[in-house]
Amino acid sequence: ESKLYNTSKLEDFSVNNPAFLKKMLQLFVEESSNAFRTLKTAVDSGDYTLAAELAHKLKPSFDQLMIVPLLDGIKKVESLAKQKDPESLIPKLLAELEPVLGQVIAEIRKNEL
Repeated sequence: ESKLYNTSKLEDFSVNNPAFLKKMLQLFVEESSNAFRTLKTAVDSGDYTLAAELAHKLKPSFDQLMIVPLLDGIKKVESLAKQKDPESLIPKLLAELEPVLGQVIAEIRKNEL
């Protein structure tokens, strides 16, 4: 079964410390969904400065878990937010990314926590 995420980078970082790995994954589950919700709110209210900051903050965790579709998507969101989303593409991007994030969180809860 192919997972949307990969813990090998985190495992290298945690040096065979399963409790640390679990704590990092728990933090990812809590923080990423909160940050994503706040990101959507920022975009909805036209606060592109905050949206760019929040997208930037999500990048490292998506990278650590090698979640390529989320990492690629959030980079686009950050870039568009810095330009104040001239073609209003961010809402569509977020709508595509949200179910992927939900699926990743569900997989982590099922497999790791």
